[in-house]
Amino acid sequence: MADRRELVLSTTNPLPLRTRVAGVFHFLPLLTRLGFDELVRNAGYAGSKMVPADAALLSEFDLYEQ
Repeated sequence: MADRRELVLSTTNPLPLRTRVAGVFHFLPLLTRLGFDELVRNAGYAGSKMVPADAALLSEFDLYEQ
């Protein structure tokens, strides 16, 4: 089972990724600077242990891109 807490997004040591929807990843630095996860948590969006609210909203970006 994948654990999203093990994913480390760093500008000093970038993680190489291959994807058909790479445009989504252009927004990751901005979302990180904005504190997207904290904004979503403070807004009170619903989530679960398996799919936290911020991960669910990020998946919406991916669905929109396709």
